Amino acid sequence: MEASITLKSLAKKKNNDIILADLSLGIESKSNHAIVGQNGAGKSTILKILAGLIEKDAGTAYINGKDISTRQAETKIVIGYMPQHIDLDNEMTIFENLMIFGRLYGVSNELLKNRILKFSDIFDYKNQLLEYPKKLTPGILRTIQFTRSIIHNPEILLLDEPTSKMDPKNKIKVWEILDTEGKDKTVLFTSQDFDEVEKFSDRISILHHGQIRMDGSLDKLVGVTKGLSKYQIRFKDSVPDGIIDSIGQMPKILKPEINGKILEFYSNERKFFFEVLKEVIMSDISDIDMDFCKLIDLYLGLIGSKVE
Repeated sequence: MEASITLKSLAKKKNNDIILADLSLGIESKSNHAIVGQNGAGKSTILKILAGLIEKDAGTAYINGKDISTRQAETKIVIGYMPQHIDLDNEMTIFENLMIFGRLYGVSNELLKNRILKFSDIFDYKNQLLEYPKKLTPGILRTIQFTRSIIHNPEILLLDEPTSKMDPKNKIKVWEILDTEGKDKTVLFTSQDFDEVEKFSDRISILHHGQIRMDGSLDKLVGVTKGLSKYQIRFKDSVPDGIIDSIGQMPKILKPEINGKILEFYSNERKFFFEVLKEVIMSDISDIDMDFCKLIDLYLGLIGSKVE
């Protein structure tokens, strides 16, 4: 499929810290592409570079095949950007914030008013359109920022943790809008919500220390675990002493850890779970749980666990 966004050998430093290091990535047209990573991994930096807010130090970035450095006017016009932090103008009302932004993109007054009324009705801030941002809650302000990013009906949406601070009802509404009005758009978003990423992305990139460590569909990424399962054994009193050393010697027992009264470990063969169970069977067990590996397990493994 044709790429809407292409990054080639992108690099960015801040002071002496490397934010992005020789990063290359393609975002398919009309897809939802998620970037996940720790705070400071470079997620927001990628979006800011694409939105033209900061300069890259090296490499090239293309939007619809056009270099964002040499054809800024042509690339910025097709983008809707939602930053992670609230940046609405406190000297203007919500209505003025949205109207002025839309006019910058050439949207007519009549169409803008209709779209503002539409989204303010969906997110239930119609009665607050004449209020100033400083008087509203962060959750409502985030829905207004989302409205601003889509008000001019852009081809490409760059959304930095779009549902953060929103209540559950409005989080659902964001994804409903992206599923309807955004179905023909390319959506590149960052998120710390792994359930959200699993549910709404067509493709996922795991970013760590400024580089893409893994990239692909959820099925492809989780498939690399080769049937790995996560086991949890909860004890009524405490996890038996020395159990980590004991089961750590077993083949195919990965990342054994103690979290409070819970013993956790990974294995792709159930028989080794029963071997662990034999080790602790004399202790007072209150619960046992098993689940197949999810995106969060893979992610935690990549950024510093022993799971390979």
